[in-house]
Amino acid sequence: MDAILNGCSGFGIIARDHDGFVMGGCYSFIDELMDVTWEKMDAFREGIKLAEKLKVTKLILESDSAWVVNAVNKKGNDITWASALIRIDCRF
Repeated sequence: MDAILNGCSGFGIIARDHDGFVMGGCYSFIDELMDVTWEKMDAFREGIKLAEKLKVTKLILESDSAWVVNAVNKKGNDITWASALIRIDCRF
């Protein structure tokens, strides 16, 4: 989930196991307006960090942002700044 409202930005993440049980979660809220693209990228990157903390070995990340999904799926073939951040965080 992500939101930008009244000059504030935030997102929440819920981690579930293969049976759908909640393993953990996190959120971020800042009193500053961020671009939607940056906010979705931040949510993706925080999801990676949460998976590392939970010692997840197999991971499925879901996003409603085609832009983020395409940057992940293209891996090294995408030269945008988003793809560069993803390569750093995911260590492809």
